Amino acid sequence: MEADAEGGVRISPSADAVMEDDKRSWWERDANGKHVQVQEAFEYVVDQTNGREYDAVIGFSQGGLLATALVISGKVPGNIKAVVTAGAPMVDDVFHVANALCEDGEQRERGLRIPKLHMAGRTDKMVPVESTQRLCTEGGTGTLIEHEKGHLFPTRALFVNQMLDFLEEHLV
Repeated sequence: MEADAEGGVRISPSADAVMEDDKRSWWERDANGKHVQVQEAFEYVVDQTNGREYDAVIGFSQGGLLATALVISGKVPGNIKAVVTAGAPMVDDVFHVANALCEDGEQRERGLRIPKLHMAGRTDKMVPVESTQRLCTEGGTGTLIEHEKGHLFPTRALFVNQMLDFLEEHLV
């Protein structure tokens, strides 16, 4: 967790852990293709955000899926009003953890109603647009914006302005 210039907080896996293992993921797949250590990723973020308030969650790749699932689970503190992701896939194992963490069906419904903006790259070799489209559908109240690049947050003014407009609409 790091403080940014505006006094906000950025949550990410420990830089030391990333350097040590050269891993850039919140969880892994086992030999059978099942996503494992998902529960630990949820617990890490919940622990790191405990006692803080947030209005929006922004995530990239697995972090975008984790952000979406955490909001649906109701485990992110604060009054979350929006989620923005880029390059985020839909992974059933992650949603199973989110659903198990939900305290009740109403909490899940509230999480599904939170507006979400998902960006997907048409040339993304890691996460097909169809997977992000499924995240829009399964994650509730999702809007998909496709860009011409790959696995990244788009930085062209058109896309940055769409993201800023989305946040302004839902955070005001």
